[in-house]
Amino acid sequence: MLTAIRETGEEVGLELHTDNLLGRLDDVIATAHGREVDLVVSPFVFSLPSPQPLVLSSEVVSAHFFSLSILASGSVDSELELAHELGVSTLPAWDIEGRQVWGLTHRMVSSLLARVRLSSDSSGPPP
Repeated sequence: MLTAIRETGEEVGLELHTDNLLGRLDDVIATAHGREVDLVVSPFVFSLPSPQPLVLSSEVVSAHFFSLSILASGSVDSELELAHELGVSTLPAWDIEGRQVWGLTHRMVSSLLARVRLSSDSSGPPP
């Protein structure tokens, strides 16, 4: 978790604090060219008590905010065809205003959406 806090500060300038940790998602194994690689990402979810400006490092090309409800609605669901040395893979994606969200980001946010759905389903009134 401390690595996530430090890296988020270094890469996009957001100051995260342990007091705002909402939880940890399942580890995600990275893939490249259609194969798993020796990289595991452990995503953490934090709340931001107030808006903060993004300050991108030289390693970040762009960063964007978007509504999780739009992703959950299915209205921006898409697919991305990715050619690699093993052939072509069709990957799930979201198309948000012409920007494709796919790969690790798509997998991590999908995991978050699944958790939120499960949480809201289980918090409703009993049948």
